[in-house]
Amino acid sequence: APLSAEKQQKVEVAVAYLSDIFAKMGVEGAVITPQQQGEATVLRVEGEKAGTLIGRRGETMEALSYLASLVANRAGGDYLKLGLDVAGYRSKREGDLAALARRIAARALKTGRSQELEPMNPYERRIIHSAVSAVEGVHSESRGEGADRRVVIYPDNPAPRAPRKGRGGRPGQNRGRGGRGPRAPRTPE
Repeated sequence: APLSAEKQQKVEVAVAYLSDIFAKMGVEGAVITPQQQGEATVLRVEGEKAGTLIGRRGETMEALSYLASLVANRAGGDYLKLGLDVAGYRSKREGDLAALARRIAARALKTGRSQELEPMNPYERRIIHSAVSAVEGVHSESRGEGADRRVVIYPDNPAPRAPRKGRGGRPGQNRGRGGRGPRAPRTPE
């Protein structure tokens, strides 16, 4: 559906704001094209030096997206859901992360054991959670604090834990820690 005049104005505010920020970051002449993607408006950015706007694992891009959303929505009214995709990074990263989530979810289902992913930023964790929610028989949670926060994928029906074996070999075999067999009887002195 086409955007309302109010939301269209918000997009224009976001584009003007980002153009200014990009210039200050040394990225001249970047082309920003708004596109509807479901409920959200994604601002696609192309141009020389656009890689500067992505940052490590998309963190700069996410920060810019957050700021643009704040600026666009500060006037109130209907909320505009805004995203940023620099040089196709977002769509490629989303595809890669969703594939990873499906692979790890399949492993959790197969083994019946929870699977922990590497630490990720909030944007990446959201993609993982979304992909996992589409897989039957598993669910996901974020664990940890700050930069160490990561997604853990759990099977809905975990495998029963195998009973732990004693340290000295099979029970009832009268073996010591080294598993050398029965000890010689002690001779009285």
